[in-house]
Amino acid sequence: MMNIISWNSRGLNSQSKQRILKRKMQKYSPKMVFVQETKCNKISIDSLRLKLGRYYEVLEVESQGRVGGLATVCDSRKIHLLSAEAYKHFIALEVQPSGNSSSFLCINTYSPQKLEDKINFLLSLSKLLARQPNSNCILGGIST
Repeated sequence: MMNIISWNSRGLNSQSKQRILKRKMQKYSPKMVFVQETKCNKISIDSLRLKLGRYYEVLEVESQGRVGGLATVCDSRKIHLLSAEAYKHFIALEVQPSGNSSSFLCINTYSPQKLEDKINFLLSLSKLLARQPNSNCILGGIST
């Protein structure tokens, strides 16, 4: 079973939001967490990585100023990371849960607002899916 949390944090810079995330992870023990709208830079994500502990890998896309930003957190005790790709509006991971022979393509998304950007986002996503047509796919995040 793939236990995943997807959360639009609306900012993960504050200590209180980071505590909320840590508590959710302790309570639900997910294999992965998709966080959207982090509004974080690399320094904030590195700080979060330290707070979560050594078993957690964090892949991120920095926000553009105070807009956007993505983070995907993986519990390395439960998930084997096979590959990862990060783009402006999504993070795609190919993972294999511990004790499972199947792999999954897990995509954390944060859809853009402008129509032209949305079209480019959807084209990038469709190209990714076309490269792995037989993958078990899990898509989470925000689409507007």
